Amino acid sequence: MNKSADYDGPILEIDRLSISFFTRMHEIPAVMDFSTTVMPGEAMGLVGESGCGKSTVALGVMQDLGVNGKIVGGSIKFKGRNLNEMSDEEFRDIRGNEIAMIYQEPMASLNPAMKIGKQLMEVPMIHENVDKDEAYKRALQVVTDVKLPDPERILKSFPHQLSGGQQQRIVIAMALMSKPSLLILDEPTTALDVTVEASIVELVRDLGKKYGTSMLFISHNLGLILETCDRICVMYSESYCRVWCLRLVGHAAIWSGFVVSIPSLNMTPVMTLAR
Repeated sequence: MNKSADYDGPILEIDRLSISFFTRMHEIPAVMDFSTTVMPGEAMGLVGESGCGKSTVALGVMQDLGVNGKIVGGSIKFKGRNLNEMSDEEFRDIRGNEIAMIYQEPMASLNPAMKIGKQLMEVPMIHENVDKDEAYKRALQVVTDVKLPDPERILKSFPHQLSGGQQQRIVIAMALMSKPSLLILDEPTTALDVTVEASIVELVRDLGKKYGTSMLFISHNLGLILETCDRICVMYSESYCRVWCLRLVGHAAIWSGFVVSIPSLNMTPVMTLAR
């Protein structure tokens, strides 16, 4: 059962979010006045030019900005609760349990010295305090769900014994182990070839429906976003944002919309939501 089943408001509300990184010399703005929402069971696509702050927004949601990064304005609400106001202990219960993230490079998320099964079993054992037998059953089930052959052999393998596509499926399985309400995917297919990318996209779409998980899908690939997401949010120059509902306006309107949405020099950043 998905953890958002008893909540009917927005899973994620980002309101006029501003994030900066600080050096010894000065402040470097990375995101300015960014706003968007993700509803229960919805897949929101986030696209934009390189360096516009897409990944920084995701790291802001995960409260993982490092020692130099700081949220300097706006708010991030998860199920109506302001993440900025939570203590480290409160957010630790949410991170990995109700909010999960898949990063660009799968090997960066896997411990090379630990077998896959043990890494997967850690998730329910830590967050839900289940025993080893139950954790193993869940790990076996989720590896089966991500369509990897011979799941028992996979659980006994080390990360280096798997291909890039298999590693990415394991990372997806790990993110889904606790059935999170929100799954953030930061360009999860960047390092994969076209055929593997297509299978991963289909897998994410199917698992999102099966688990009822809301998704924030970050990518440069517009075709991938159009195939996977319900709505698309376009970032430009750290702040400008426009949102389209793909089910209402269709794919053709998106391309013409991109041209219309090019901001002029004196345009005030706004968010427009197609209804």
